Amino acid sequence: MSRKTHMPIMLIGALFITVSVYMALALGMTILLILPPLYTSLLSFTSPRRVAVGASLLSGLGLMLFVDPLHAVLYTLTGAVFGILVYSLSYALQRVEVIVVLMGTYLSSVYVAYIFAARALFGVDVLASIKTAIVQTFGSELAAMGLDVSGLLRQMTTLSFGGMFIMGGAMALWSLYMGARLAATRGIPVLVPNFLAFRLKELTLLPMAGLFAFTFLLSQLGGQDFWQIASVLILILIFLFFLQGISFVAWWRAKRGKANRFFYVIACLLFLIPMGQVSLGLLGFIENMTQMRKIGGSSG
Repeated sequence: MSRKTHMPIMLIGALFITVSVYMALALGMTILLILPPLYTSLLSFTSPRRVAVGASLLSGLGLMLFVDPLHAVLYTLTGAVFGILVYSLSYALQRVEVIVVLMGTYLSSVYVAYIFAARALFGVDVLASIKTAIVQTFGSELAAMGLDVSGLLRQMTTLSFGGMFIMGGAMALWSLYMGARLAATRGIPVLVPNFLAFRLKELTLLPMAGLFAFTFLLSQLGGQDFWQIASVLILILIFLFFLQGISFVAWWRAKRGKANRFFYVIACLLFLIPMGQVSLGLLGFIENMTQMRKIGGSSG
């Protein structure tokens, strides 16, 4: 394909990304924000890298017609650019679990940078605005239940950073595998890390103890509640081991010739249930410590 052929694809991609973000904001349908990373991932699989990069940059400029520059950058980094990074990591790395960790870290870092930038550039305290909205909506109900509203809000604010990590990891899997699948339906061969090989081999007991020790040190230096900060780390670890639990069950089913498409749907629904999170997370943790896949003839 020539450069003249690439230009319309780039322009259509930029328009699609911009419209997706605009519709998500205008209609309050945040689910539409998963489309930009999927589309740039697909563009990266099916076209030269410059097409996806060009579409990403053009969409960022287009968003400035509807939102301020800070939010235009925010939605570009968490949408179009996100998909390009996922694609790039899929070729640079052969381990999907590393991609999940890196993109989870990326999204939570963008979230933190946005909070500081909003305060520095516009004097807007994003977290305070969220707290005010929650108090106005649920404050009386929470107080009637005898809950410490201010303490609960502090905990929710802290956990929001872990939530961003989870969103980043989940969106990485979505854009990578759906982008690759759509590219394959167009007859374009793709090579992506196998989810059945998902295993957090670095997260054994000693490294995890080191993570909690580091968290304790940070809490002491910052004068923060250790368990409040540690809850974020626990939330992230449950998510990662939950994915490993899914991978192990899917691997076990695949070894017996069973399809996993419907199982993946059920597994996603289980994440919405605390017991489902804990059960598959515990399975993933045990499998990670014991390497049960070796029993079946594979090291994972």
